[in-house]
Amino acid sequence: FFLWLKTRDGVQTAHRAWAEQGVRVLPGAYMGRQIVPGKPQSNPGFSYVRVALVNDLSTIRTALERLREIL
Repeated sequence: FFLWLKTRDGVQTAHRAWAEQGVRVLPGAYMGRQIVPGKPQSNPGFSYVRVALVNDLSTIRTALERLREIL
């Protein structure tokens, strides 16, 4: 299962999540493509990060609490 969280910039948020909180998420832009070449914001996934809910509940809860601190 996946949770898509709205952010200002999914790539920047993903980098911050890993560097500051030790949480790995996938930038939504990695799952799409730019509609207007050269304009990253035209990618439908630009403003999202994708969170995989694949671990045990305790780990998921901890990761989401850490993400909340940077969102």
